[in-house]
Amino acid sequence: MEFSLQNEKSKILILILTLIVATILTYYFHFMLNDATIFTHFFYIPIILATLWWQRKGMIIPIILAIILLSSDFISGVNALTSDLFRAMMFLIIGAVVTILSEIIASDEQKIRESEEKFRSVAYSAADGILTADNQGKITYINDSFQEIFKYQPQELIGKEVTILLTENDQKNIRDILENYPRTGDHRLMNRTLESTGIRKDGTEFPLETSIASWKSDGETYFTGIVRDVTERKKMEEKKNELAAIVESSDDAIIGKTLEGTITSWNEGAEHIYGYKEEEILGKSIYQLIPPDHQDDFPILMEKISKGKHVKHYETQRVRKDGEIIDISLTLSPTKNIDGEIKGASSIARDITEKKRTEETLKERENYQQTIFSAIQTGIIVVDVETRKIVDLNDIAAELIGTSKDEIIGKTCHQFICPAEEDQCPILNLNQEVDNSERILINIHGEEIPIIKNVVKITLNGREHLLESFVDITERLKAEEQIKQSLKDKDMLIGEIHHRVKNNLLIITSLLSLQSSYVDDQKSRSLFEESENRTRSMALIHEKLYQSGEAKRIDFEEYIQSLGNELYNTYALNTNLIKLEMDLEKNLILDVDTAIPLGLIFNELFTNSLKHAFPDNRAGTIKVTFHKTGENYVLIVEDDGVGLPEDFKVEESDSFGLRLVDALTQQIDAQEDVDSTQGTSFTITFQEKPV
Repeated sequence: MEFSLQNEKSKILILILTLIVATILTYYFHFMLNDATIFTHFFYIPIILATLWWQRKGMIIPIILAIILLSSDFISGVNALTSDLFRAMMFLIIGAVVTILSEIIASDEQKIRESEEKFRSVAYSAADGILTADNQGKITYINDSFQEIFKYQPQELIGKEVTILLTENDQKNIRDILENYPRTGDHRLMNRTLESTGIRKDGTEFPLETSIASWKSDGETYFTGIVRDVTERKKMEEKKNELAAIVESSDDAIIGKTLEGTITSWNEGAEHIYGYKEEEILGKSIYQLIPPDHQDDFPILMEKISKGKHVKHYETQRVRKDGEIIDISLTLSPTKNIDGEIKGASSIARDITEKKRTEETLKERENYQQTIFSAIQTGIIVVDVETRKIVDLNDIAAELIGTSKDEIIGKTCHQFICPAEEDQCPILNLNQEVDNSERILINIHGEEIPIIKNVVKITLNGREHLLESFVDITERLKAEEQIKQSLKDKDMLIGEIHHRVKNNLLIITSLLSLQSSYVDDQKSRSLFEESENRTRSMALIHEKLYQSGEAKRIDFEEYIQSLGNELYNTYALNTNLIKLEMDLEKNLILDVDTAIPLGLIFNELFTNSLKHAFPDNRAGTIKVTFHKTGENYVLIVEDDGVGLPEDFKVEESDSFGLRLVDALTQQIDAQEDVDSTQGTSFTITFQEKPV
């Protein structure tokens, strides 16, 4: 058996031995020496040990020793009863005193054990980390939570300096405590909460909160710190601050209210939307913002909130401070107290007045466009570029195709209404421009309908589409064919008329020429010849019209060229003496109503120069100019002959030809200018009349 004072059997053995020794001493002094004096100091050893170990139960030992001592007096006959009674009484008193002191010590030890057990229990179950360090800053204890926070095992930290757990900046505070506490007994950080940055075993840093207290044991000072990882709290604080900033900076109205409708919070967005300042509205009823015809909505919404439900994007109306009614989109969420009970609601209101107006305008515009889309007498089809399927069409298009919209929408346009193969789309594959061009539409019966088609690309809902508009031109083509035939018949008729007029004028010319041959008087013959020339000039115009195929327009440059050469060859007696120059602008087309009078004017002026400008075989030049300047046409007939008399005036002349020129000039609203400073020059300026 292992001997130990903590072992119960060892204690009993010691007491038995001391009792035996006490009995032997009593026997020795009373029976062998017959001496009343006995060495009783040894008796105190078992008494003290028994009462110290077993408290009140140990009082049996002083009682047993007192009985042994007094019994030996009666048995041995030694006359020591009085002194032994005193000794026995001392046994009992010492036993009682030791018992009382032992019980006090045991009670204190129990309290200490209970206190230590409480500390261990608290330290073990605490969510916060607990660390104890001595006055040198060496770690003496850490709890499980501390291990979990810093990721260290106890053997890795016990005996190490506490500063290894802190950043360099925070180590100064700990050193300050350790250096100043022995001298001052206090420190500015003691019994306060300190925020610092901890370092885990893996080197990661995190925010922590520490409360430090000092205590003494066996004359030594210790420091205990309660450490809390506040990473999540810091994140929550950051999130809370972020949310608060969002609330304050939001353009939306964010309002807190009780379930009864009392306003408890008000942001700047609410002030902007509703016009009330925070101090004006806090504590007031939410009904102050609700129009009379919408106040029944609020209790219904609050009933949903009281059941923990959310209300999202509820469109309603509110009234501003200035009385203006505005449209808002309202989102409501329940707010709870610390016990999780719903205490009110938080609302986010967005002013959608402009949005509603825009939507209304867009709706009206959409209805307007849909009305036009349906009512317009042009077929319209919308085709998805990617799928080549018809996504929409109007009634006219459906009517031309010959079936209902439902039967058409969703069909691929190729080989359904368009004759092109799938990979031969004129627009998407062949990159053709379809702009008011004639195309073919296939109806439901497979019949080809001629159409005028226009195609543009548009974007609908982020996808590219083709907007095809077309008009049935079947009747138009028939009408055009009829018109073409009518025009052809008309052209033939007009050509025949010009041909016959020309022939009739030539007959008149021949008759005048024949008649003049029977006239002996030269003056009378000249009149016949002039009439013949005038008739020939008109006949030439009809001949040119007939040859050109035009009904009413003639190339006047070509006409002057022909008529001028014919007159020159007829009247120029000697072409070596009289020269002809022509400066004629090409492609100047005149209406026949202008060309005939102008041809007669040219005939008169040109024949006058040939007949009268160069008498007596005088040499000279006749120049004919015809050109266009801006909107004005200019005909100039000039010569360098003898000129006109100084006092000559066209309007006073008795010449039939010049008077005819004057009359024809007025007929075509032309301006006539005469210059006879160097020969004779006639300038006729006019504008073509609108046809």
